Amino acid sequence: MTTISAAFSRTAAAFALVLAAGMLTTCKTDNLGAYDAPLANRQNADAAESPPLPYRTGDLKPNERPAPDSDEAGLWFIADRAESQIRTSGNRITDPKINAYLKNVVCRIAGPHCKDIRVYLLRVPASNASMSPNGTMQIWSGFLLRFRNEAQLASVIGHEAGHYLRRHSLQRMRNIIEQTNTFSFLQFALAGVGAGAGIGILDVAMTGGIFAFSRDNEREADGYGILLMSEAGYDPREASKMWKQVLREEKAHKDAESRRPEPFSSTHPAGEERAEILARLATRVMTRTSTDVGRDRFLEAVLPIRGGLLRDELHRRQFDTFAELLDMLMEDGANMAELHYFKGELHRLRGKKDDAKIALDAYNAAKTAEGSAPKDIDRSMALVYRRLGRPDDARAALRRYLEANPDASDAAIVRQMLEGS
Repeated sequence: MTTISAAFSRTAAAFALVLAAGMLTTCKTDNLGAYDAPLANRQNADAAESPPLPYRTGDLKPNERPAPDSDEAGLWFIADRAESQIRTSGNRITDPKINAYLKNVVCRIAGPHCKDIRVYLLRVPASNASMSPNGTMQIWSGFLLRFRNEAQLASVIGHEAGHYLRRHSLQRMRNIIEQTNTFSFLQFALAGVGAGAGIGILDVAMTGGIFAFSRDNEREADGYGILLMSEAGYDPREASKMWKQVLREEKAHKDAESRRPEPFSSTHPAGEERAEILARLATRVMTRTSTDVGRDRFLEAVLPIRGGLLRDELHRRQFDTFAELLDMLMEDGANMAELHYFKGELHRLRGKKDDAKIALDAYNAAKTAEGSAPKDIDRSMALVYRRLGRPDDARAALRRYLEANPDASDAAIVRQMLEGS
């Protein structure tokens, strides 16, 4: 009996190893089919030469809600409660113009599902967007700084709409439940024969399997984003460009290598993979009419609030990545005066060797560049002049500041500074 038990133990442990190897392989392999799934019924002919075939974009129908007794209804209930908190959140940006603009892009991308998706812009200086199963879309304000045009914004909105239309939250919940049940059964079986090592392997395998499923969802949502962009008339090539911009900023971080997430635990495809495959998919879905980039519309909507977004980003004090972000925005060339000003602020706050001189050069460039710099530019210049031991220039800058901003909240303090200097 002991021999039989030992043999079964070895067999069970071997089975665990096979299962683990299969799951780990799934985690590490680039599942191109998941990207390509939304395009499966496209004609093989050149998309630029023939119009795309009609495509049902998802399992959810317009205005559809899950049956009250379904597991999906439980997900929606939780999402509904979370949305009620988001709606009254203190960091929600309620500016009517930017919100109307975002809603218009959502409606152009989502079509008949327009009324089912509510978009909330949250004041968070980071790049992220998310989608809840009930149609609640969140976009963090920092993401608006990373787009160069409306098509790039539409690529993210299309990606999130793909999550919603394909019921990815429901898929993920059911997948976790299924894997957890299998995991519990195998734990029990292995424990009964003394295969403790197998349990540890299964633990790792379960984690990998769950995250692999999530990455497949991300890939499928990327495919939907590309497809929906093209069908809405946007240039789908902008999706790949946007991710290359994100990668460029990430690589500028002084600890870029250590900051990259491990592929095993990441819930998103690797950035390089993502950018490359999005570019390939774009060539397949692009048509004669999918060429709209919408740079002017995007700038008209975002420029009025960009200064505040840049200030929020500056307060993170991630100077390396902020400098790269400013460089990319300068390459785009909209309101250069504002961008030169924030370059000056970056160097003033960072305070490394030669930063004071670089800051002054940037402030002076801001005064002659296209656009308009923030009104406190002379106050910032005065602080730098003081650091450099140039009191006369500092006083002159403070006087200019008061002349331009006589009713500023700190006007009394500035006057005291002048009187005491």
